Amino acid sequence: MKSFRFWSLAVTLWLAVPARAEVWPANDTRREVAVNRLEVLGDPEDPAQFPARPGLVALTGVRDTNPPVVLGVTRPVDDGSLCVLFSKTVESATACVATNYTIDNRVSVLSAVLSGDAQTVVLATSPLRPGLTYTLTVNNVRDRAAVPNVVPANSRKSFQVGFTPLDISRLTGVPETMGPCSRRTPLVISEIMFHPPARLDGANPEFIEIYNSQEWAEELGGFRLTGAVQFTFPENLLIPARSYLLLAARPADVQTAYGVTAPYAYTNSLPRGGGTIRLRNRQNAVLLEVRYGGQAPCPPAADGAGHSLVLKRPSLGERQRDAWGASDRIGGSPGSAESSLDNPYRMVLINEILARPLPSSTDYVELYNYGTNAVDLGGCILTDDPL
Repeated sequence: MKSFRFWSLAVTLWLAVPARAEVWPANDTRREVAVNRLEVLGDPEDPAQFPARPGLVALTGVRDTNPPVVLGVTRPVDDGSLCVLFSKTVESATACVATNYTIDNRVSVLSAVLSGDAQTVVLATSPLRPGLTYTLTVNNVRDRAAVPNVVPANSRKSFQVGFTPLDISRLTGVPETMGPCSRRTPLVISEIMFHPPARLDGANPEFIEIYNSQEWAEELGGFRLTGAVQFTFPENLLIPARSYLLLAARPADVQTAYGVTAPYAYTNSLPRGGGTIRLRNRQNAVLLEVRYGGQAPCPPAADGAGHSLVLKRPSLGERQRDAWGASDRIGGSPGSAESSLDNPYRMVLINEILARPLPSSTDYVELYNYGTNAVDLGGCILTDDPL
């Protein structure tokens, strides 16, 4: 029989017999062995020391009697699953039985799946509440030894789950510098105040803003706005490079409300419930078309709450709803670039709503602060009244 010296050995021998020397074919897959290094003692060419036994390897093993232990419970992603990590590999037949796992606080285990490492079991469960402490109890799960070892009865592990909110840019979008939104024209319909809040003086400070995104002036003579409003740009009218042009239903009201000049007045008023604005060239071709509205996904802040509708992501195109957002400032920024405010309330969003609770619970609205600093909500109002 050949002798080996184990210099660095990581061996798992699952034998159904007491510790002894055993000989088995080298290609026998019933036992798992991981050997880092072996050194032969003696001369392997000497038949007296090593009789010819082709295909045979001799190792001394000890039966594995250690049961699997639950090391921890984690929730790597917010998909309603839990990962249960065992101290050793476990067999699929018992690890994938959902009834072998129970969780307190009325949580149901819906399914159990053994992952590729054979040490982690992924549990699908009924909803878990962040911040609440749960206890997982495991029974009947066995390892992969020839004589399987069973996890200690009622093995328990406590855990908590949290949640990872979406990046706020996924909710509000990432603003871009104002630029072209169409291949048809460098002109941009950049801002629309279609539903200003009611004023005591009865003024109507609605407006439409046009932006020239190119590095030289553009002549607008003969161009037209059509759709919800009507306007023909006068001959020889130039809009300078990187500049804004303001139009309003009542220019005097815009001057009163915002302190800016709107030199041109269009016919009709922008419908509060939504409409379409088109910019046409001298040949009557439609260069730009914007459909705004008072319904989702139009931002509520732009529908009567004082903010305007701003083209925040022109690269998406003016026809895409996701390209538009509410202005940072109440009143918008008529005739100038949108400017960001250091507004802490921008980081507070409605995160969850329970509108139809079970008889044993109540409805609620949850707010989440995406910022790094506390926000004082004193004086703020939470309401479902659009006005």
